[in-house]
Amino acid sequence: MKKILIASIISIALVTATQAAVEKHDVCHYEGNGNYHIINISYKAVSAHTNHGDALPGEPVPTNPGFVFDENCEQVAASACPCDFSATGLAEVGLDGSLNHTCSAFMNSVLIQLENSLPNAEAAVINFGDGYCSRYAPDGWDPIESHSQLSEDEINDCADDLRSYSEDLNVICN
Repeated sequence: MKKILIASIISIALVTATQAAVEKHDVCHYEGNGNYHIINISYKAVSAHTNHGDALPGEPVPTNPGFVFDENCEQVAASACPCDFSATGLAEVGLDGSLNHTCSAFMNSVLIQLENSLPNAEAAVINFGDGYCSRYAPDGWDPIESHSQLSEDEINDCADDLRSYSEDLNVICN
């Protein structure tokens, strides 16, 4: 009888220890000086931490737009696209949602034009076939940035970035 009781106590202790380990989560903890370090906390404390500036690995860095945390809470670029197709980058070229914009996807390119822009004046361009991305000044002729010889991963990230942020502005590419 004593052996059964001892075995039951050991089993309960092992199950409790296993459950406690499963209920812990890594969190990228903000130190207040701009740095983060990884901590392992109870799942019950996750929302309290994220409510005051911490984040989980894989999530955006709250103090550094355009970056996400890797599994070790190191900050890494969220996208491999060298063109700044973020909301800020698109606003710099006049794509801020205040006008009607058009998006055209054809052949190997995606381009977004400003309402009332000059003919063939683009604000943001990705050319898949030739492997480049560009952002143009609001006049549509002067490049703010242009990158060529992009890898397939960079082109795909550019397309994802442009699609995501343009949809936020209600510009849908067909």
